[in-house]
Amino acid sequence: MERIKELARQLAERFGTADPFALCAALDITVLPVGLPPGVRGFYGCAHGARILYLNGALEENERRTVCAHELGHALLHEGHNALFLRERTDFVMERYEREADLFAGYLLLDGETVEECLRNGWTSEQAAAFTGLPAHIVEYCMTH
Repeated sequence: MERIKELARQLAERFGTADPFALCAALDITVLPVGLPPGVRGFYGCAHGARILYLNGALEENERRTVCAHELGHALLHEGHNALFLRERTDFVMERYEREADLFAGYLLLDGETVEECLRNGWTSEQAAAFTGLPAHIVEYCMTH
């Protein structure tokens, strides 16, 4: 998990931002808001060398940011893997990839300033989760590791 934390830190430092949309632009990853079925928040795909994050256009701004960070995690950590193929055609367990993408999003979005604000306000992990749009268990893990 340390490599995931370090990757998020290095990206933010290299590009001077932890904004997942700005990072996607800097890394030449296209972000497309599209109509997706309810319950599908987003997914990453690569076609003919073009890296694309598809985000559900119905998401609220904070959730869109979190989903973008999560899918960026897939793009960087799981490049070359086709999640739809693995899920539908193999017995591969996807939970590890999902957890890694969640952790990447957590480490990216819980930058020092955000963590300081959460601690200064004495927020619980649930309150920090509501503020960041991240799942509470990811907030708790990232703030303690």
